[in-house]
Amino acid sequence: MATRRRSCASRHSASTWSRWGCRASLTTASASLRAVRMADPSIGRFVEVVVSHGLLVGATVVGDKECASRLSAMYTRMMPVPADPAHLIVRPLAAAPPAAATAVEDMDDDATVCQCNTVSKGAICAAIADGCSSVDAVAKATRASTGCGDCRSQVARLIEATPTTKVPALAG
Repeated sequence: MATRRRSCASRHSASTWSRWGCRASLTTASASLRAVRMADPSIGRFVEVVVSHGLLVGATVVGDKECASRLSAMYTRMMPVPADPAHLIVRPLAAAPPAAATAVEDMDDDATVCQCNTVSKGAICAAIADGCSSVDAVAKATRASTGCGDCRSQVARLIEATPTTKVPALAG
């Protein structure tokens, strides 16, 4: 890894050098990295993202599950990020009233149930119709609930709400 040293230390005293913010070294590899962080200790939230060449290369999220799942999906799928990485951690709808929660049974088939793996209600219902009768079976078929696990209860409610149409085989 190449390293450049600033030359201000050779011409000025150490106190002037530190007052100007000069550092001993700057790696050229880190020059392309941008890090943005937000901390709100009063509610227990900390979010930091690191972006390089238009892609998310690292993130730390504490206390914000929605942000964590969105950033995890962006990282896994190598999705391009906004020009200003602050848009990854600041929600523009902060002043808007919270959306009313919709029961999973009332969601449209194209609505996303599993945010981590972007699995829709329709895909989960199709897996249930194909014979998946447990959350683990649906997870194996669709990957729903294999990320953070927040949607496990919704998948279970869909399994319970779906009528079983399988006719038992006749003996004899």
